[in-house]
Amino acid sequence: MKENPLIKIIGTAEEKGGLLSFIMDGYHPYDIGNHANSYGIAVRTGVHCAIPVLDSLELVGTVRVSVGLYNTREEIDTLLQALRTVPKGEWSLKHANVRFL
Repeated sequence: MKENPLIKIIGTAEEKGGLLSFIMDGYHPYDIGNHANSYGIAVRTGVHCAIPVLDSLELVGTVRVSVGLYNTREEIDTLLQALRTVPKGEWSLKHANVRFL
């Protein structure tokens, strides 16, 4: 994910667990999540019950990926492929700064 210049990983802990939150510059988290879903990859999008933190970071929301022993290399590769091809959809184009709660 670090190779994609649009992706910004949220959180700076050196030793991360199986959760990874990120944003993509110019893309609403909902469009990213919908696109990942079209590849058969489930991610969480939105505020994740952390509105004060997201407000302090001036973020509408994030995309959260949970990776564990149950994931295959192919699933991770599919996620990365999906992230390379995210189109700007309805949310990115018309509601870039809107949270739907």
